[in-house]
Amino acid sequence: MAYIGTSVTKTACYDRIVRRDGIWCVERNIKSVDLTLASWNVNSNYGTPYLNGYSIKDCALSYYPFCTHFASRGASNAQSSGIWAGSTLVIGLDALPDKAETTPSGLKTFCTEQAEAGTPVIIVYALATPTYEELHQDVQVLLNTLSVPSGTCSVWFEGDILPSGADIGLPRGDYPCSGVEGAYRWLEELSNPLPTPTTDDLYAWALSQQRGGVFATDGSTTTKNVPESGNLTGILFVTEQGSAVSMIVFGPTGKIHTAIRIAGVWRGWTTLYSPLSKPDPADLGAAAASHNHSADQITSGILPLARGGLGASTWSDAMNNLRGIPKQSTYYGSGTNVNIDEITDGLALVSWSAAKNCPVGGSFVYIMQLFYSSIGPNSVRTQIAFPFDSGRSIAFRTYTNSAWSEWTLIYSQKSPPPKMSGASSEAAGTDGLVPAPAAGAQDKFLRGDGSWSMPTADQVGAAAASHNHSASDITSGTLPVSRGGTGVNSLTGTDYGTYRVRGIAISDTIPSSMSNGQICLVY
Repeated sequence: MAYIGTSVTKTACYDRIVRRDGIWCVERNIKSVDLTLASWNVNSNYGTPYLNGYSIKDCALSYYPFCTHFASRGASNAQSSGIWAGSTLVIGLDALPDKAETTPSGLKTFCTEQAEAGTPVIIVYALATPTYEELHQDVQVLLNTLSVPSGTCSVWFEGDILPSGADIGLPRGDYPCSGVEGAYRWLEELSNPLPTPTTDDLYAWALSQQRGGVFATDGSTTTKNVPESGNLTGILFVTEQGSAVSMIVFGPTGKIHTAIRIAGVWRGWTTLYSPLSKPDPADLGAAAASHNHSADQITSGILPLARGGLGASTWSDAMNNLRGIPKQSTYYGSGTNVNIDEITDGLALVSWSAAKNCPVGGSFVYIMQLFYSSIGPNSVRTQIAFPFDSGRSIAFRTYTNSAWSEWTLIYSQKSPPPKMSGASSEAAGTDGLVPAPAAGAQDKFLRGDGSWSMPTADQVGAAAASHNHSASDITSGTLPVSRGGTGVNSLTGTDYGTYRVRGIAISDTIPSSMSNGQICLVY
């Protein structure tokens, strides 16, 4: 329940069951909102809760919404006290229990703490515009017994208590289940509430009732065969006591449930779909939001690269999308003249005789291309050419700045570079491999003419191994006595002077002894 109006004039609002355009519906006139996740904005007098970035603006003009924690504004309260509703739902700045100055963080902290304690801050207010939820088909059939030829009647409640039969002028008694009398009978039963069930089984209690009517359960007592736990309110319809009965039950969460017993068998509880009770995918014959498919169920479209696919229906396009190098080449037959400057294949097999600008020989030549970014005849790329069969050379070149570079040959064991040619007096030599030296030529040297030989002394500016010198060639040093010289370079030196004069003896025999300074000539 919630009130609309001002502090002077107020009107109570309830949810009710109505027939609208021939369809039985629940007319929602009130709404319940949990403020746990709300953010807040405040001004000098009050704060405004925001849910999902928006303030609450679907409420009717009212200063008396119900709240679990904040006091409602009364006639004696100032405007900044408690909760009130106009075009936007707000709360006064002194409405917290401790009367402290209210701040956005203080309000959010208070609501969070209450939710963690199991008592969330919930506000119930009247809707400016009612919403409608269609009842289950089984309920439609039951409520259609209330239809009368001259119009329709609805099940309604207003005020703080349920109306009695006298309040709506219905005589008491038993009436048929259809037509005008049936409508009177059902309305009379609905206006006369049934006693609260004392048994723990709601099914058993329903079968024991002699008539239908409005009822309410104690959730702590009646716990078996109920659609949800907690206190329930509902409507019981009795077609045949102990055999054919049906119920409409409203749960504490706002959900609506129906149950019917036909031919002695309960059909179980059915929960009506609503924003508070959304159907499962299985209820709709749909797959869950998270599900899988087998490959044979993909029957149309092409899976893009962004979803792990190839983004193409042909291998060539797929390889281009993946920027990969194919295992199988694009074949250009011998009768096809192909300009390899312009092809865009990742790998092509071309006829050497028909290919333009092909650098290597062989009957056919593979051309591999590595593109820098985009793929096209004018894209930056590198080409590698290698033979299909008998050729031995490999070459590469690059296309950049709208021009091809020269082919660069890659040499190998079976495709070595050419041998060098030696120079002559008339011509220079050429680059290449040096000729291999013959056996026994390990001490020889490579000449500029390309031959291996031992250079002569004259070629290296040296004298022959056996040669002579004239006395004039001895231009430095002193010939020692051991080499037939005097060992000195002057006869007037300190150690050897002319003042040492001795007699010279001439003999045909060697004297047995001589004194220092004596000279003996033996012949």
